[in-house]
Amino acid sequence: MVDLSPRAIAIEDANGMPHQMTATGQFTFLTSGRCLVVVNVHIDGKVSTGKHGCSYRIEGDRLTLGEEAGLDQGARNVFRVSQESERLVLEEIYEEAQSVKFDRSGHERVVLQRRTD
Repeated sequence: MVDLSPRAIAIEDANGMPHQMTATGQFTFLTSGRCLVVVNVHIDGKVSTGKHGCSYRIEGDRLTLGEEAGLDQGARNVFRVSQESERLVLEEIYEEAQSVKFDRSGHERVVLQRRTD
């Protein structure tokens, strides 16, 4: 299990009002290639939690995350994995859906902290 490091983002609603959003969460990776992601989204102090299954594959420094049904179903996101001190950093390279690749370089950077418990 690894924790998703807090990430704060300034957003605007449909009326142009500013809000502060922070996302935290956990990934649980099973040896079967299945995973579970729990994300807590805090917007102006209110918390919403989402939990869903996923699938994954690790090849070298690449992590592929996909739908719960499997990596051959639906969209997949491919990340380059590196280690900075005690943290794993995922930098999105591309998203693939229905055999079409979308360049996502520089769009998403996720920092994971290894759990010690």
